[in-house]
Order: sequence, then structure tokens, then C-alpha cells
Amino acid sequence: MFRRLLLSLFTVTHFAFSYTSWVLIDCDTGDILEQKGAIDDRQSPCSTFKIALSLIGFEEGILIDFENPTWEPPTDQSFTLNIHYQNHNPKLWMKNSCVWYSQKLTQLMGFKTFDDYITLLNYGNQNTFGDEGLDNGLTHCWLSSSLSISPVEQINFIQKLVNRQLPLSINAQEKTCDLLFNQELAPNWNLFGKTGSGHIGEKHLGWFVGWLKNEQNCYAFALNFARETMPCKFAGPEAKIKAIKKLKRYFAIQ
Repeated sequence: MFRRLLLSLFTVTHFAFSYTSWVLIDCDTGDILEQKGAIDDRQSPCSTFKIALSLIGFEEGILIDFENPTWEPPTDQSFTLNIHYQNHNPKLWMKNSCVWYSQKLTQLMGFKTFDDYITLLNYGNQNTFGDEGLDNGLTHCWLSSSLSISPVEQINFIQKLVNRQLPLSINAQEKTCDLLFNQELAPNWNLFGKTGSGHIGEKHLGWFVGWLKNEQNCYAFALNFARETMPCKFAGPEAKIKAIKKLKRYFAIQ
């Protein structure tokens, strides 16, 4: 408890301005190829935390494969998106960014196991305390709450994942990588990653974190941005669009 309270004092938040942060690295060398903005500033990971949750879930044996387990949505909750009112398996969980599936996963592992993994993975500020006074860290700490991570920390995490260097089984890392496939940007260029949507005070927060690879090379990236107005409720999809534009420009992908 003391560790989490102490770490929360160092969580960086911004309320006075809009910004975009971007960082791109070579996964083999770790060299920064491009950067913009405050890439060391921490913000809530929002749904990009599903990357870590997937790893933990497979490591614990709760997640089995793309199709298992399949869980029914809770009947005592309402959801922002209609697509969440259906049964979900790991593949749909990642595709639809389903919050209730994440929360069922963490509840099944319990707080101590969950907290121990966040420490083991050295994930961001490691603050799983949750919202002050609500005792909801197990189900909410990554949702614009106490847990935070910087773009640099995100890409370092991704680099270790794609190189199978996280302190977890190869099986958990490989299955998580498979879940994160998004699309083929061009022949031999495959995009992997996860969006995240949240808020910083009254501002919308968007993330897209992942990697781009071809037959020879792999590149990790992280983009986040915040601003007051949005054309839609969720900023994550816009962060993905921004990141893809940057990737296509840097690598001259048509």
C-alpha cells in the first residue's frame, strides 16, 4: 500500500494544454528513429493495458487461445457500445476492447496476483491502488485512474515482448503477439497493436501502441494525444489513424 501511495505522487498529468507524443524505435537495436513531444510523461494506459492483461491471463492459464474462455456479459451493468452486449472470447475481447472481459479476468486472478505481475513486469508507475477511497484498483486502476505509463515505457515494454524478453513464458508472449495483429499495411508489412481511450481531466486521451514488422525488421511505436474536443466519444481510433500516417510516411509505404 505504501509503495502504491508513494508512486502516485509521481504520476504526471496534464490539464492545461493539448499535445501529441510519438516515439518510434528499432526493436533490434533500441535506437530511437523518430520522436515528438513529452515521451517521458506518464498517462493512464487505458485499453493499451490489455496487452499486459493478455500476457498475465495466458501466463496464469485463465486465457487458453483465441476462442477460450468464452464469457457472458454481466447482467448488472450497462455498456457504452452495443457490441459489448454479447459473449466474448480473447479474440473478440481484444478486437472490441471489451472492458468487462478485462475486469472478469483480473477478478479471477485476485488482487495479490494481479499486483505482483505489475511489479514483475515493471509496468509504468506500478500503481494499482485505483480511484482514491473506492478500493477499485483490481478492476479500474488502468481506466484513467492510478496506473500510468509513458510512451517510452510503452515501447520498451513492446520491444521486450516482440523479442520474447519479458519475465514470462514464451507461450504467453507468442499468444499475446498473435492476438494483437491488426492488419497488413502493405505487402510484407504487418501492423500489430492496441488502441486506448480515456481522459485527462476534461480532455480526451487517445493511445495507439504496437509494432510494425516486415520479413527483416521490427519497429515499436507509441502515440498518445489529448485534446478538449473530439468528433466521437473515443480517442483511441483517431490515435491509430495518426500513428498509421506517421508509419506510412516514415517507411514510404503506399
